[in-house]
Amino acid sequence: MQFYTASFDWGSEVVSIRHGHRRHQVTGMTPAKAPMNIVDPFDSTRNLGMFMTADAQSRLQGELCRATELCDRGGSLTELLELWTPGVNQDGDEP
Repeated sequence: MQFYTASFDWGSEVVSIRHGHRRHQVTGMTPAKAPMNIVDPFDSTRNLGMFMTADAQSRLQGELCRATELCDRGGSLTELLELWTPGVNQDGDEP
């Protein structure tokens, strides 16, 4: 997780679990309109980032940061897997 929050360049790199190493582009893959490119592990020409809104991409990056912080401070798996609901703070109250 720290890789995606500290050293990964979301604007120019491509997330590809299929290849298992850093990539700057994938031949034949349609670039996303927003600055996130995620290669479908089953179809390398399909960019899963195309299906994410800007809010969803921001939320994904926020969750990666939250997970990194939890792991850095020794948080539990239960805490890491807590359900997040839009518009509700960590105490379960409306903001």
